[in-house]
Amino acid sequence: MKLKVSGSIIFILSIYLLSVQCAKMNLDELKKMVKPISSSCKKKNNVPEDLLLASYAGVFPREKSLMCYYKCLATMLKLMNKQGQFSLDKMFNQVDLLVVEELAPRVKQIAKDCYDQTPKRDDTCEYTYDLVVCAYNTDSSLSVFSR
Repeated sequence: MKLKVSGSIIFILSIYLLSVQCAKMNLDELKKMVKPISSSCKKKNNVPEDLLLASYAGVFPREKSLMCYYKCLATMLKLMNKQGQFSLDKMFNQVDLLVVEELAPRVKQIAKDCYDQTPKRDDTCEYTYDLVVCAYNTDSSLSVFSR
C-alpha cells in the first residue's frame, strides 16, 4: 500500500512540542523536531532501515515493526496513552497552540475525520498505523518524515 506519513504524525508531534517550546511551527520545523524521536522508536521496535526508507518514499508495508514504530511515536509524544487511547480534544488544543495558523485548520480536520472513520482495534500498533493510513489518504502533503 502506498502511503506517506502525514496529519496523524503532526498530531503526535504537537503533544511533544508543548513541552519543548511554545512557538508555533511550520512543516519544516516539525520535520526537524521528529528526527531524534523517530530514531529512538526505530531502535525500540527494530524497524529495518528499508521499511523506513520506503515510508519516506510513500510506501508503507503492513509490517508489525513499522506499525509499532508509529505507536511508539504516539506514546512517546503522549498523544496515545499506554492503553492505546487517543484524545481528540488534546490534539486540537496542541494544534492550536503549536502549529502555524496556515496549517492548523487542515490538521484539525484530518484529525477529526480520521479519528471518526478509523475503527478502533485491540492491537494499538495496528490502530495507530490505520490512523496514519487515513491521514495520508486525506492529505499526503502534510508528511513530516524525510531523509
